[in-house]
Amino acid sequence: MPNASNATSSAVDPLLFAAIIGAHVADIVERLNEEDLPSAAAALAHLPLARAIEVFDRPELTRAGELLSSLPDELAGRALAGMSADRGVSAGYGRRHHDDRVRQRAAELYRQPDHPAS
Repeated sequence: MPNASNATSSAVDPLLFAAIIGAHVADIVERLNEEDLPSAAAALAHLPLARAIEVFDRPELTRAGELLSSLPDELAGRALAGMSADRGVSAGYGRRHHDDRVRQRAAELYRQPDHPAS
Protein backbone atom coordinates (compact mmCIF):
# COMPACT_ATOMS: atom_id res chain seq x y z
CA MET A 1 0.00 0.00 0.00
CA PRO A 2 1.35 3.47 -0.83
CA ASN A 3 2.65 5.63 1.97
CA ALA A 4 0.03 8.40 1.98
CA SER A 5 2.33 10.82 3.80
CA ASN A 6 4.72 10.73 0.85
CA ALA A 7 2.08 11.12 -1.85
CA THR A 8 2.28 14.10 -4.16
CA SER A 9 -0.45 15.67 -6.23
CA SER A 10 0.92 13.77 -9.23
CA ALA A 11 -1.00 10.66 -10.05
CA VAL A 12 1.09 7.53 -10.03
CA ASP A 13 0.79 5.09 -12.91
CA PRO A 14 -0.81 2.04 -11.26
CA LEU A 15 1.00 -0.39 -13.59
CA LEU A 16 4.36 1.19 -12.83
CA PHE A 17 3.65 1.22 -9.10
CA ALA A 18 2.52 -2.41 -9.16
CA ALA A 19 5.74 -3.33 -10.95
CA ILE A 20 8.02 -1.67 -8.39
CA ILE A 21 6.29 -1.95 -5.01
CA GLY A 22 7.56 -5.45 -4.27
CA ALA A 23 10.63 -5.42 -6.49
CA HIS A 24 14.28 -5.57 -5.46
CA VAL A 25 15.85 -2.11 -5.13
CA ALA A 26 18.12 -2.66 -8.15
CA ASP A 27 15.09 -3.57 -10.25
CA ILE A 28 13.23 -0.48 -9.05
CA VAL A 29 16.19 1.71 -10.02
CA GLU A 30 16.40 0.11 -13.46
CA ARG A 31 12.68 0.62 -14.06
CA LEU A 32 12.66 4.22 -12.84
CA ASN A 33 15.64 5.05 -15.05
CA GLU A 34 13.51 3.97 -18.03
CA GLU A 35 10.53 6.15 -17.08
CA ASP A 36 9.95 9.81 -17.83
CA LEU A 37 10.73 12.18 -14.96
CA PRO A 38 7.14 12.91 -13.79
CA SER A 39 6.22 9.20 -13.75
CA ALA A 40 9.39 8.20 -11.91
CA ALA A 41 8.98 10.99 -9.33
CA ALA A 42 5.32 10.13 -8.69
CA ALA A 43 6.21 6.47 -8.19
CA LEU A 44 9.02 7.36 -5.76
CA ALA A 45 6.71 9.67 -3.82
CA HIS A 46 4.25 6.82 -3.30
CA LEU A 47 6.85 4.35 -2.02
CA PRO A 48 7.38 4.05 1.73
CA LEU A 49 10.04 6.59 2.71
CA ALA A 50 12.60 3.97 3.75
CA ARG A 51 12.26 2.24 0.38
CA ALA A 52 12.53 5.53 -1.52
CA ILE A 53 15.73 6.31 0.40
CA GLU A 54 17.15 2.92 -0.58
CA VAL A 55 16.41 3.77 -4.21
CA PHE A 56 18.00 7.23 -3.95
CA ASP A 57 21.08 5.69 -2.32
CA ARG A 58 21.82 3.57 -5.39
CA PRO A 59 24.51 5.14 -7.59
CA GLU A 60 22.85 3.56 -10.64
CA LEU A 61 19.86 5.89 -10.24
CA THR A 62 20.19 8.53 -12.91
CA ARG A 63 18.60 11.94 -12.46
CA ALA A 64 18.58 11.68 -8.66
CA GLY A 65 18.78 15.45 -8.33
CA GLU A 66 16.02 16.00 -10.87
CA LEU A 67 13.86 13.42 -9.11
CA LEU A 68 14.41 15.18 -5.77
CA SER A 69 13.49 18.48 -7.44
CA SER A 70 10.21 16.95 -8.51
CA LEU A 71 9.25 15.99 -4.95
CA PRO A 72 7.68 18.30 -2.36
CA ASP A 73 10.30 20.01 -0.19
CA GLU A 74 9.33 18.10 2.95
CA LEU A 75 9.66 14.73 1.24
CA ALA A 76 12.87 15.73 -0.53
CA GLY A 77 14.32 16.92 2.79
CA ARG A 78 13.43 13.64 4.49
CA ALA A 79 14.93 11.67 1.62
CA LEU A 80 18.16 13.72 1.74
CA ALA A 81 18.37 13.33 5.52
CA GLY A 82 18.09 9.55 5.19
CA MET A 83 20.49 9.10 2.30
CA SER A 84 24.15 8.24 2.68
CA ALA A 85 26.29 11.38 2.84
CA ASP A 86 27.97 10.94 -0.54
CA ARG A 87 24.71 10.27 -2.39
CA GLY A 88 22.92 13.04 -0.53
CA VAL A 89 25.56 15.57 -1.51
CA SER A 90 25.64 14.56 -5.17
CA ALA A 91 21.83 14.36 -5.44
CA GLY A 92 21.34 17.55 -3.45
CA TYR A 93 23.47 19.51 -5.88
CA GLY A 94 21.13 18.42 -8.66
CA ARG A 95 18.13 20.16 -7.15
CA ARG A 96 17.10 23.12 -9.25
CA HIS A 97 14.48 24.63 -6.95
CA HIS A 98 14.23 25.28 -3.23
CA ASP A 99 17.80 24.13 -2.55
CA ASP A 100 18.21 26.12 0.63
CA ARG A 101 14.86 25.10 2.12
CA VAL A 102 15.41 21.43 1.34
CA ARG A 103 18.95 21.40 2.70
CA GLN A 104 17.78 23.25 5.81
CA ARG A 105 14.95 20.75 6.33
CA ALA A 106 17.35 17.85 5.82
CA ALA A 107 19.72 19.36 8.39
CA GLU A 108 16.85 19.79 10.87
CA LEU A 109 15.77 16.20 10.43
CA TYR A 110 19.36 14.99 10.71
CA ARG A 111 19.74 16.76 14.08
CA GLN A 112 16.61 15.19 15.57
CA PRO A 113 17.31 12.82 18.49
CA ASP A 114 15.71 9.84 16.74
CA HIS A 115 17.93 10.15 13.64
CA PRO A 116 20.39 7.20 13.52
CA ALA A 117 23.43 9.45 13.26
CA SER A 118 22.42 11.75 16.14
